[in-house]
Amino acid sequence: MMRTLAIPALILAGILSSSSSALAQGAGGPPATAPGMTQPGGPGAMAPRGFIPDPSTLPALKKKLAIRPEQELQWKSYVKAVEKAWRHRETAPRTQAMTPQERQQAREGRRGERVEIHADLQHARESLDKVLMPEQRTEFDREVPPLPNSGGPPR
Repeated sequence: MMRTLAIPALILAGILSSSSSALAQGAGGPPATAPGMTQPGGPGAMAPRGFIPDPSTLPALKKKLAIRPEQELQWKSYVKAVEKAWRHRETAPRTQAMTPQERQQAREGRRGERVEIHADLQHARESLDKVLMPEQRTEFDREVPPLPNSGGPPR
């Protein structure tokens, strides 16, 4: 009986170790992030890297997009949503010293916050998209790709 249980356990251990080493190696290429985007390995990642710009890059992006006075309200809402997402990342608990149960509780506790932040960020982006001129939108999408799973049609 012990031998029968040991073989599946060894197979599972081999699968887990090979998949974790493959994940650690990555695809072998440089990270796919645009200038000013989040970098791999950041704390508390809540969206794929590159979809949430570093708040410190937003003034330059605003200038590059040439945000007009009539677009300012939507721009400010977008900036607030980005800053909120970054604060959430910065306050992510450091899970290395936690037990598996503590890590699971921490993840579950922040899940609702992540959903709300993602929805706020998506709403702010959609509102800004509505007031951007086509050339501004093209540049904005190039600098900050739209969030995945937005529920809207692809552009």
